[in-house]
Amino acid sequence: MYSKHVEDNIIIRANNLGKRYTIYEKPIDRLLEALPFQGKKSRDFWALRKISFELERGQTLGIVGRNGSGKSTLLQLLSGILTPSEGDLQTQGRIGALLELGSGFNPEFSGIENIFLNGSVLGLSQDEIQDNLQKILDFANIGEFASQAVKTYSSGMSVRLAFAVQALLKPDILIVDEALAVGDELFQKKCYNHIRRLKEQGTSILLVTHNSHQILQHCDVALLLHQGEQILWGTPKLITSAYQRLMSSCPDGNWRDSIQQIKEQCSVSEENSTPGSYLDPSLKPDTSENYPEQGGRILNVSILNRYEEAINSLDAQEPFCIVFEYEVDRDCEGLQFGCHIANTSGLRITGQGFPGSQKPGLKVWAGHRFKLQFHFSGNLQPGLYFIGGGFWEEHAPETYLHRVLDRAVLRIVSATPLNSMGICHLTTRDPEVIWEGQAVSSDAAGAGWNMNIE
Repeated sequence: MYSKHVEDNIIIRANNLGKRYTIYEKPIDRLLEALPFQGKKSRDFWALRKISFELERGQTLGIVGRNGSGKSTLLQLLSGILTPSEGDLQTQGRIGALLELGSGFNPEFSGIENIFLNGSVLGLSQDEIQDNLQKILDFANIGEFASQAVKTYSSGMSVRLAFAVQALLKPDILIVDEALAVGDELFQKKCYNHIRRLKEQGTSILLVTHNSHQILQHCDVALLLHQGEQILWGTPKLITSAYQRLMSSCPDGNWRDSIQQIKEQCSVSEENSTPGSYLDPSLKPDTSENYPEQGGRILNVSILNRYEEAINSLDAQEPFCIVFEYEVDRDCEGLQFGCHIANTSGLRITGQGFPGSQKPGLKVWAGHRFKLQFHFSGNLQPGLYFIGGGFWEEHAPETYLHRVLDRAVLRIVSATPLNSMGICHLTTRDPEVIWEGQAVSSDAAGAGWNMNIE
């Protein structure tokens, strides 16, 4: 049931919300079930059930969960595309939704015609749409294609126009699914800047993304879904920490026990206001690549904290050490070594080489085992990172004795939001104001630090 009567400060209230679908094994079963004496030929599938929360005006809600957890179904219920099978949903104000690529567009209409069509659906008059038309076109930046049929647009052009229409018509609630991932980085930056301005003006935002950093940076509260159920509601730090552990450790067959353990661990972590460092045995990469051995091998890759304890979950500002263990089958001259850290998209964020191109490599005899430690000051943004590396002889740099990708995974968490942007947190001290040669720190009690493991 939908209602528009909500307290002034509560813009969305969901109470025991659920969506049920009727599933038939064969198309003919739908017809047979309608006939007398045939009995039930269908089964119920709950895509979403028992969802309850309240969102205040001007708040941003991040929604996370594995594929198939019910995120899109929830957004479609909130935007009015679907009708709930049970529960009560109350909203107030105009709702703008950017769900699937090109959703709401008539492919035969031009971009301008679709702007007027979407504006009318949102309840705007023709004059109101006309007043905002140039702003929408400028934001979308699709040039002469504005007068062309939408079916001729690229995916990037479609999402630019869709976001411009929904966001610049100033909705009271803006729902954004993963569609922004289609746009280029400059356009994503432009979109998130506009989302921030909408939020300052009182618009409530619902953001679905797999990017934990975006949840931490843009959201006030967050919701974790799994297999159509509401698992956890809380701060972005709590929810992203639980989500990262869920992604790496929760088998579908016994997920309730795993999730209960995750909730307890994350709640204790938040109460202590520091995530600390620890070893999560279930956090293992499933994308590892092991290249052919050609005279040696990488036996193991491990991560140590500053106390030389084996870990794979670490606070964002804690230093750490990556240890590679090697073995060679023959005498080797001038060995060179490399280690890199990549994000989930495969982008190499940082890395180290040893001993370096200007220094002679190591000489190692056949059968020897040895370890090499790579030291890092930390300062990665919260998220998952993957570790790889290789080693080779300097006279044949194109031929690896052995090379591995995604051999180990490192989870970075943060107890408090970091005052930084981008992939890495490289700040070594707080910003300073300079008054006639004297430095005045924005936080005299804590000037920041930059620490390496020796």
